[in-house]
Amino acid sequence: MKTYALLVIDVQQAMTEGEHPHIIQTVQKINDLIRFAKTKEIPTYYVRHIEEGSEFDLNAPTSRLSEHLLYFGNDVILKHYKNAFKKTNLHALLQAQKIDTVIVVGFQTEYCISSTIKGAKELGYNVLIPKDCQNTFDRPNMTKEKILAKYFKTYPDYGQLLTCDELINQLS
Repeated sequence: MKTYALLVIDVQQAMTEGEHPHIIQTVQKINDLIRFAKTKEIPTYYVRHIEEGSEFDLNAPTSRLSEHLLYFGNDVILKHYKNAFKKTNLHALLQAQKIDTVIVVGFQTEYCISSTIKGAKELGYNVLIPKDCQNTFDRPNMTKEKILAKYFKTYPDYGQLLTCDELINQLS
């Protein structure tokens, strides 16, 4: 029998400020999944990226979990690298609960989401990737749509790519 955990990566104030309706829509989908996880008693781990001297500085208001994010007071894991497993206690926490499958959601697809998905796979976890529960921003040389498409092509090498609704149906 599979045991699941939901990993909410970098849904911080800095990511959700400004005029980015696609980001708020993604947070709403993440919130749907957090609500579902709570009803199924799937543990949820919130991860904050910390980077000294930036908007992700530990004490910066923009580094806090987003005001749009549903948060049930769970412990927050602080990370200093793109991969949420690198030099954090996340792997130990999951092992202690005998978790074998992680659901990875949050921001940004080409950085912390991709790195965490790959890190989870390397550690032997089954990985579920709801594609509408992650997002990114346009870059000078590439639109967010092209970035997402590029990463969605590679994700099947690391886990199961599906939508939030498909995931909820699969776990119901």
